[in-house]
This record gives sequence, C-alpha cells and structure tokens, in this order.
Amino acid sequence: MDLWEVCPQMVCMNKEGTFYDGYIGVMNQNFRLSLTLPPDGSLREAELKFQPDLYYLLIEHQPLIKQRLSQCPSVTAFLQELKVLLEKVVEKPNRSSEQFFRVPNRLLNELKQLGWDKLVYIGPAFKKLHLSKEDDEGRTHILKIQLHAEHPRVQPTCVTDLPKMFKYTWNPNSKLIDLYTQFERVIQSYQMFWDAMEEIDKKTWVLEPEKPTYSATFRRIALSPNSSLQVIFDPDEPQNFVQCQFIGAESVVDPLKQNLNTNLQKWDMGINVLQNLENLLEIEFPSPAFTKKEEFLGECGICYSYRLGMELPSKVCESAQCGQPYHQSCLYEWLKTLPSSRYSYNMVFGECPICMKPLTVTVTTSAD
Repeated sequence: MDLWEVCPQMVCMNKEGTFYDGYIGVMNQNFRLSLTLPPDGSLREAELKFQPDLYYLLIEHQPLIKQRLSQCPSVTAFLQELKVLLEKVVEKPNRSSEQFFRVPNRLLNELKQLGWDKLVYIGPAFKKLHLSKEDDEGRTHILKIQLHAEHPRVQPTCVTDLPKMFKYTWNPNSKLIDLYTQFERVIQSYQMFWDAMEEIDKKTWVLEPEKPTYSATFRRIALSPNSSLQVIFDPDEPQNFVQCQFIGAESVVDPLKQNLNTNLQKWDMGINVLQNLENLLEIEFPSPAFTKKEEFLGECGICYSYRLGMELPSKVCESAQCGQPYHQSCLYEWLKTLPSSRYSYNMVFGECPICMKPLTVTVTTSAD
C-alpha cells in the first residue's frame, strides 16, 4: 500500500526521503505531525513530532508508539498502524483524550489562533501551557502559563526565564496571543543584553554561574588561577558600565582596580562590554582557545573541593608566595577553632592554614 492511500495529506518534503510532514485524517478530523528519519532512512532512530492536540490525545500510548516506530518496516506501515490507534482513541477516548474534548471551545480557538507550533507542553486539562519563542539569534525562550479556572476573566500566572520580572497586561477580553505578543516584545528588548552575555561565555572562562540561564545578570570571569572578576549587568542598559567586584589576593587585584579607576572615563558605549573591560583593565582575559578551565578552578585549601554547595572559593591568602584560595565558610569554621584567632566586630583575624601568614575573614550570617 502506498503512502498516499494511507495518509493522502502526508507528504515527503525532501528528495532523500527522510522528512515527512502533513496531516493524518481520522473520523473527519485532521491532525498535524512530522517524521524525520536519519540519513540511512532507518525508523529506529526516527524523530516523531506531534502537534499538541494530537500529542495530548495519544499521551498514554507514547511507549507503544515509540516501540512500533522502531519495529515497523516502512513509514507507510507505521502511519497505517498509527491511524488505526488514533481511530480507537477518537472513538473511545481515554482519560487524557476525554479531557482534551472537554476543553472549552474558546480556549481551543485561542490556541489555534496562537498556533499549535508554539506549544511545547500541555498539562492536565490544559491548565498548564508552555509556549516557546525563538529570538533573532536562535535562542529559545519558554513562557510557562498557569491558566485560572475562570480563564479568561481572571488573568493567568506566568513564569519566565527573563532577567527581570515579566510584566504584562490582561483583561477579561484578553487572549493567549495577546500575552504571547507581549512576551515577544520583552524578548526583543533583551537582545543586546543576551548578546553581551553570550560573548563573555564564548570568549572567557566563566566560573559562575556554572550553567548560565537567560535570567542570570552576572558573570564571574577567571583572571588568573587564584583571581577573578565578577561583573553585574543592567539588562535594560547592557552597554552601560557594569558593576565590578574583584576576587583574589590584594597583590593581584589591586593593580587591576587601579587601572579600572584610572581608565574609567574611557568606557565606550559604542563597543562591546568585554572589549571595554579589557581596555580599562589593560589586560586580555584568559581565552578558552589557549587555556583550560581546570587552570582556574583553585580548590579550597581546607575542604579540598572547588564547589561547596553553591559556594566557590572567594577568599585568597594575601601572601604572593602562597595565594591559596578558600571557601569563606570553610575558613571561618577553621579560624574559630583556633585559640590564637581574634575577633573584631564582624571580622576574624587568624593565620593561613598553609603558610601561616596573617589572614582575615568576614563573619557572615550563613557562616554562623
């Protein structure tokens, strides 16, 4: 049996015969899906994508569908089996498909107007929706929506991965496409900010965050094995001067602080932030092209680990011959056990566990 006999609206989109896109028709209803095969044409490694309405109908049958996709001898044979399964589901709905058919027509119309292709997740009874938006540079952003039982009279709750709170307007006549349009506008406004962050991520060794998200407004950049620079951006004005905090021994970071203060007036909003920082500090940041990140991951001299929960070593021995880094909390716990340590307000004065040179640490609430 040929493909056109089973699914006349399903079309092979390339000459290699590895991408199929179209509709599968069942009981006067059409459902969109696509099927991508690897170069060898094997169904075992094929990728099947459903539009959300079809995915929701077949959600309880996903394991069976994956199994049959890997075992069927051809695309036509698989689509024929899928069509039989879908006919049974539409004729005798399971719990998930029954919920789909109970979704108010207004909401279904809103989703159709928005476009099923923008939906990447649908929760039970369509109460949770995840919408995706790809920006100009190919970055994918997710808008997570929790619909109220009285939608659209009561505004939905939204969660995003934006650097600032997503502020949106809503009224009883609003639709999901109105919310999505506002999300698109906000994403567009942060393009310059994300571009600046991505350049730092690509051209320097970023110590924190370990896995940057689109909401993170700071980067801790490696300067040397025991020193780093933390920069904090204003996502609304990313070309402006960034907040700078140096981490490391004074003998290492003081000259950089001096350069920064001396050259501050040279900040040029017409060039990128990374180039501005290098110009002001009169350095070149260690490049991933010529160095390894391990060179900058100094272990704590007390617990012998780099990452302690969410904490990285941020206190460094001031001795130029030592320069051993420590976690703030580890050093505090160490110093407070020594009888020779002295306290003054929120400072503890003691000795470096490695070289015995004078060392101080700030007492923090978390450390207590």
